[in-house]
Amino acid sequence: MGSVEAVYNIDIQGEKIIEVEDLEDDETVDHISSVLSVSKDDAIDLLCGDEQAGVLTGDFEDDWFIQAQQGYVAKKMGYEAVLSNDEQGAVYIVPMFGRESDLVRVA
Repeated sequence: MGSVEAVYNIDIQGEKIIEVEDLEDDETVDHISSVLSVSKDDAIDLLCGDEQAGVLTGDFEDDWFIQAQQGYVAKKMGYEAVLSNDEQGAVYIVPMFGRESDLVRVA
């Protein structure tokens, strides 16, 4: 039994993408600070991509939590995606809940 692989595409206009350093949300900063037990200043640095969660907490899976928070804040600010960076380079975080019909299968 082989694996099934599917590739999807989504078209997002540039003005609907916010850069990670422009994210702002006090409520999310407080949430990050509480969940990861870091200072508010560190939580701001995490949200805005100035720091990696794994470096601060010792658990690099926390970086996925931060990416989810970045996507949440982008959506809350009225954007469809956020351009961030991770260990692989540029990454577009696109919250898709409720938008699955926007995906176009290409393979």
